[in-house]
Amino acid sequence: MTIGIVVFMLGLAVMMACSGWEFLQPVVIASDAPIPKVVKNVKNVGLLISIVGLALVVYEIQTRSP
Repeated sequence: MTIGIVVFMLGLAVMMACSGWEFLQPVVIASDAPIPKVVKNVKNVGLLISIVGLALVVYEIQTRSP
């Protein structure tokens, strides 16, 4: 179960980092740069990673012997 939790936390960390970058983005770079699109794609990948982590947790709970 710990592997699923670690994967879930990794996905959350990626999404939080991307949210922080989106918050700071107007200050850091000009708005015409293509970086915001990349950040949104990475944020979606983080969401997928966290969903996979939750699925791993559920799978490990269901296959655990009593």
